[in-house]
Amino acid sequence: MDLRHLRYFVAVAEELHFGRAARRLNISQPPLSQRIQDLEADLGLTLLQRDKRNVRLTPAGEFFYHRAQSILRATESAKQEVQRIARDERETLILGYMSAVMLGEFPPFLKVFHRQYPHVELKFVQMRSNEQLEALIEGRIDAGFVDLSVQAMSARLMAEQIQAGLILREKVCVALPKEHPLASRRKISLQDLETERFVALERHLFPSHYDRLVNLCEQAGFNPNIVAFGDQTPTVMVYVACGVGIYLAPELVKHSWQRYVTLVPLEEEAVVEVHMITRENNPSESLKKLRGLALKIQQEAIITRGSGS
Repeated sequence: MDLRHLRYFVAVAEELHFGRAARRLNISQPPLSQRIQDLEADLGLTLLQRDKRNVRLTPAGEFFYHRAQSILRATESAKQEVQRIARDERETLILGYMSAVMLGEFPPFLKVFHRQYPHVELKFVQMRSNEQLEALIEGRIDAGFVDLSVQAMSARLMAEQIQAGLILREKVCVALPKEHPLASRRKISLQDLETERFVALERHLFPSHYDRLVNLCEQAGFNPNIVAFGDQTPTVMVYVACGVGIYLAPELVKHSWQRYVTLVPLEEEAVVEVHMITRENNPSESLKKLRGLALKIQQEAIITRGSGS
């Protein structure tokens, strides 16, 4: 069995007609039929059921077709990759991300990826989650890191052939000015915040963030008194540091802001989930490797953080 056998079989499996497959491959029909017979003899099973009018895949043929497709795609990708290396060309992957505060979560898997794929250049573009989704659909980025509700959007993601994998789960905590009366608490209940002034991200820019804040407060029995809005997380955190209001923030902001604000865990269970989104039909093997590493390493981190709480 060689790659030519696989290419010939895939052509017949997709055309379900030996004549059309032969024309597609620019060969005559007899050698094509002989190649398929040789392949079946090598495997010791029947891949195609034939009669005078129809060609059909057997169950084994259906399974082998998908495997053959994967092998041919991987072979072509490896060929292109080694040719790029020989020409000293670099592949570029463009990654979207929401905010600078999440960049600190990237190094664990990027370090491993760079060691294995040193010829791949990574470019980062800051975008809101909904912008990343549209950019991914339009092909302007190769992957995005978003906090969209993937369950609620499952129909659209499926229609657009977009994969979403959980890459980060962060607890929501209360960001308070250093001098706030609640800043000395070990934990804070949402009900303790009923009379507080809140700051938030603009809803038309960050609907997931805004809706999370409102929903959590409504579950506690009140509507939040939002007194100021920001167009990005650093702006909102400056409001908190200055004493304008408090903010329900993902725990990861502590890496950048714990010098200026106090972060207190919530008594209630509330999390922010970030998913990595990619197009299923993106042929880049480098992107597939990056996705696999990101999901594996970050899932291990999620489990570790969860077991330590």
